[in-house]
Amino acid sequence: MAECLSVEHSSSYRDYCFRMLLQNYVTYILYFNFDELNDLVDYFNNTPLWYEQIINTIFTDAIFIQKILRDNRIDITKYKNITDFFNENARSIYL
Repeated sequence: MAECLSVEHSSSYRDYCFRMLLQNYVTYILYFNFDELNDLVDYFNNTPLWYEQIINTIFTDAIFIQKILRDNRIDITKYKNITDFFNENARSIYL
């Protein structure tokens, strides 16, 4: 994921691969253990711009994130380390 974000010039294909990677992360990792998101936070804490992009893509683009939150009765407001980086779109959906 870091290598994908480190490419200076974005392309449609790179953006597509990035979104698909995050879709898979949500579907296969967060579905079974939502707290794995804390490990992602820890890994990217030194690169806040990347972290913000990842978090906002997960919460505004991933198609199963809302179902995971609802089905597992996860209160996203308890994850302040995540919600602090929400952009306006993510805030309007979740907060």
